[in-house]
Amino acid sequence: MKLNKFFLILFSLTIPPIYSYERYTDGNTLIQKAPFVAHVRVEDFHETHGGNMIEYRVTVIENLKGKLPSYIHVRFPSSSKIINPGPKITAPGSEWVLILGKETKEGFYPLRSINNGKIDILTDPVSGEKILRQNIPGLNGKERKGRKWHSLGEFKEFTKNAVKKAQKEEAKGAKRKP
Repeated sequence: MKLNKFFLILFSLTIPPIYSYERYTDGNTLIQKAPFVAHVRVEDFHETHGGNMIEYRVTVIENLKGKLPSYIHVRFPSSSKIINPGPKITAPGSEWVLILGKETKEGFYPLRSINNGKIDILTDPVSGEKILRQNIPGLNGKERKGRKWHSLGEFKEFTKNAVKKAQKEEAKGAKRKP
């Protein structure tokens, strides 16, 4: 037991700085506070920081909020190969929705949320529709027609509405200030 704690402490000291992740219970808040939301495709990847991080180069297919360049770099923490194997590497050609913070000095865009910052997009084998691999808090009340997950189209509409709501709240706040 003490050996496990030692390795955990040692591992935590070797992790490169990761920009703070935020935990949101509401999809509206997550999207409103994020500078960027985009539909992207993985082009390539490599391990960095001694295998503790995986950096992906992705092409921006569509900006859903904010304006990103045509391609960007994102990083995800990986686990120690000794203590715990890291996350499954995503193959080039895979698509994601990314909810991101502002570009860092190192030239990558950090996730805004560890839980909902990267969402895999799958293709429904029956309908061919693109669907999100996980549900977003706040979208759960939507009728999904017997499907487990939301469609990419539903998410785009949800994002558009969250941005409009934030703009209205911002305008109200600006009117109140003398």
